[in-house]
Amino acid sequence: MECGILVAKAREMGINVPILGGDTWEAEEFLNQVTAYQDIFFSTHFTAEEPVTQVSTVFLEAFADKYPDKEVNAFAALGFDTYILAKDAIERAGSAQPQAIRDALAQTSGFEGATGIITLDANGDATKTAVIKKVANGQFVYETKVDPK
Repeated sequence: MECGILVAKAREMGINVPILGGDTWEAEEFLNQVTAYQDIFFSTHFTAEEPVTQVSTVFLEAFADKYPDKEVNAFAALGFDTYILAKDAIERAGSAQPQAIRDALAQTSGFEGATGIITLDANGDATKTAVIKKVANGQFVYETKVDPK
């Protein structure tokens, strides 16, 4: 993962400003490359420390039951939301035809998922809560969340 190498090199060069990144930084490979550094923040889709919906709590409980020795992450929550959103779209469409499912997905508004309340805009992009985490003491730590307006 090159982004971790870039962050580490920036710090080694004396660049000591906060560094901001995106959701792909929430990976063990990234963390292993930046554990010695501070003021590294990134946005992500989910955190177990601050469930954003009731579905978040249901997901966390189900994940803990199924994988008691694993730490939940945003990738698992996104996979969960993908499944329940596709299922919901099929049910709303009343059909398993691709066009009908696509049309139902495009109309998604106010869908409660593990990663937040999901609404798809005209471009098909999801608007929902963004979670901000930081790297601290060799771990990803919840910092805050930002809700869409």
